[in-house]
Amino acid sequence: MVNLLIEQSARHLRITPNRSVDDSMLQAHNLWLTAIVLVMSFLFLLTGLWPISVMLFLVLLGLLYILLHVAEILKREERLIIDINQLEYRRGSELLISTAFCDASCIYVSFPSSGLDPLKFELVVPERPSLSFAQSISNNDSVILLKTLKKCGLNVIELSSKDQLVKSL
Repeated sequence: MVNLLIEQSARHLRITPNRSVDDSMLQAHNLWLTAIVLVMSFLFLLTGLWPISVMLFLVLLGLLYILLHVAEILKREERLIIDINQLEYRRGSELLISTAFCDASCIYVSFPSSGLDPLKFELVVPERPSLSFAQSISNNDSVILLKTLKKCGLNVIELSSKDQLVKSL
């Protein structure tokens, strides 16, 4: 899922991979699922079927472990902020690039040889090492991201397999 937030003085692009629902819906789903397991466990305990209640409690512990692990995975988001004269790139809470924005800054988009692989994005800023981003998004989201980057007015250079070979030389 690619979210584009446009502010008055800046273009702010937030990339959140592997998401089909937003944070509030995910929390509501997790709370609903946990509440059902707790209520069922309590009802089995009241009817004297404590072994089933114990098993449901163990299932609840496993479910909570999975939900916490999923929450950790979902924290992988990337932010590309292009202000009038500033370029900033963050992965999670880590600031990777913060530099003056210039016309020489560009994004290389590599098209894969097979149609099943997603596009590869590489941010190139003068006097800095190039940086790959949006590596874990789907094919559909990578196409949406490409269109969004062009709408933001960034210098987007599309490379075919042949161009990648020339660039690497």
